[in-house]
Amino acid sequence: MKDDLYDRLIQKIDEKVPAFPFYVQEFIQHKLGKSSPQTIHEYLYDYNTFFEWLLTKHGYPSIQDIPLLVLEKLRIKDITEFENYLRIRLRNSDLTVNRKLSSLKSLFHYLSQIAEDENLYPYLKRNVMAKVEMASVRVSISKKAEKIENQILRTNDIKDEFTDFIQFVTEGYPKIYEAQLTGDAKKDRGANRMIQFHRMNKERDVAILSLFLGSGIRISELVNLDIEDVNKHNRTLNVLRKGNKEDIVDFDEQALIDLEEYLEVRNDRYELPSDFKPLFVPSKVGRKGTGRMSVRGVQKMIEKYVAAYQGPNLTAHKLRHSFATRLYENSKDIVLVKDQLGHESVETTNLYTHLSNTQRKRALEHMNRGGFID
Repeated sequence: MKDDLYDRLIQKIDEKVPAFPFYVQEFIQHKLGKSSPQTIHEYLYDYNTFFEWLLTKHGYPSIQDIPLLVLEKLRIKDITEFENYLRIRLRNSDLTVNRKLSSLKSLFHYLSQIAEDENLYPYLKRNVMAKVEMASVRVSISKKAEKIENQILRTNDIKDEFTDFIQFVTEGYPKIYEAQLTGDAKKDRGANRMIQFHRMNKERDVAILSLFLGSGIRISELVNLDIEDVNKHNRTLNVLRKGNKEDIVDFDEQALIDLEEYLEVRNDRYELPSDFKPLFVPSKVGRKGTGRMSVRGVQKMIEKYVAAYQGPNLTAHKLRHSFATRLYENSKDIVLVKDQLGHESVETTNLYTHLSNTQRKRALEHMNRGGFID
């Protein structure tokens, strides 16, 4: 499995690299073997955002056509403008902005300090990124817990938000569009399309969401799953963690039920050959069921349901937070949660003890308001 995922990431890199200028291609070639394929893939994702921004700013025909001179002439005010674009237009968090700036620093360092032209001069004589100081985004664990407290699903004696959300995806979502039907074929075309699209992908979508809520795996780990990575008997998944580390992850019984329902319809519904490996595939619409569902495809699917659900502002990562919080509240075993999530350090996992404490504080406040405590 590890070699297979490694090969897939290399294939993705090979597919994306030709769209970039020659100097980015050389940087990626320089990094191959020194950095993990996952890191290099993230570089390309970050560079695509940056060069698309440059394309809009300078009007070149394509990203490939952006010359080194453009990078050499960039000034601090240009990088500040790019940061504002990330924060305001793309709504990137400080952590995401820092990651993208760090990716650019690596590229610019290579171009100014390592790469040489035919005359043995560096590609860049000026490195504007060397002047860029990234803002500190150190946040206490309690502050992180406070920020996501109302953006995760909860399960308690009063309400089971996990079940409510999955039931909405299964039954409530199509009812929104069914209620919009008027009997007029032209007016109903859009609503019918959404109903049919949901009917086509319901089992797949529920299985994906149920796996997030029943295992806590990362979105990158989910999209890389193959059929052979699922052990239904043991209820485990073979996943590739950060740093190319292979791991085995448990998932709960409800996720197994939802996954089996998807697998029953998968091949016929998406017109797949019996030996087709990727577990989750895109809709037949556009790509005709070929390939592997992408990270962005999963994100868009979640965004669609969350917008209609009108509950917590969920993302794939917040579904992971939801699972981890529930697991800690049921086990009180922080090491178990750490191992399940694939964290390197228990300090990262301590977030879920703070989320649990926040819930207890809310319960106490409710008791005080209700007069249950003298």
